[in-house]
Amino acid sequence: MNAYSIGYGSYEDSGRVELLHDAVFDDAALEAMVLDVLPEAARRHIDAERARHAELSDHVDDLEPFEPQAKFENIYSLVADLLVERHGFRKLDYAAQFSVFGWADLLVRGDWAGDGGGSDRQKAMTEALARAGLAVLSREEKDARDEASRAARAEARRNRRVRRAVARFEKDGTDPFSGVEDDADLAAAIVARLVGRPLTDAEAAVLSGALPDALAAVAERGFGAVQIGEMWAGRPGLEEVACTLRCLPALGAPAAPEQNPRT
Repeated sequence: MNAYSIGYGSYEDSGRVELLHDAVFDDAALEAMVLDVLPEAARRHIDAERARHAELSDHVDDLEPFEPQAKFENIYSLVADLLVERHGFRKLDYAAQFSVFGWADLLVRGDWAGDGGGSDRQKAMTEALARAGLAVLSREEKDARDEASRAARAEARRNRRVRRAVARFEKDGTDPFSGVEDDADLAAAIVARLVGRPLTDAEAAVLSGALPDALAAVAERGFGAVQIGEMWAGRPGLEEVACTLRCLPALGAPAAPEQNPRT
């Protein structure tokens, strides 16, 4: 007895029908038999869809016109049926099957519980992994882990933006606040990096109140870091921050030397 598989695959799913036959066929022979029965499979599918469409048209006013289609995902089982009818294949009868919802994470209890992940079989698989010593999480632990991971990624993205902003300033003098008009947290992180140390709690508190007006000036009037430093000059709690920003031109990339005109 020889086994044969008829099926399809796509970017999202796949399907297979297993058939048996006493004879041995290579791929070319199997393909020839599939092509032999394919037109009849397509006709059967199209006729069934046309009948279904006609029935729906009695109840749906704006139903689109019927257009026949022959996607293999819709007809491969009909192809298998016709191979049984015309070419002596037999359907494979399973003595037992093991199939579960495939998207659920077996290391998370109750994952996708509403979509099949909460089945008794799925639970048994998760507990088998737990007994074998694998780290199994509750749904709440998984949510907390995911939230911490999202926060860590957001922090990493912010740090990269801070490093890039300061690196551009150090390389060519690009104002470090350019492009951060809508992100006070990012602006505060840039300030701390420019100062060269973490801000004290007192500075951070004062800065949170000072940044909205400063960033509004960046957005509306094109203010840069030096002008923000001027805004904050003399503001209690931000003396060192203001001084750092006002001194930025001396810290950035040197200006290109002027070319003397030829005489």
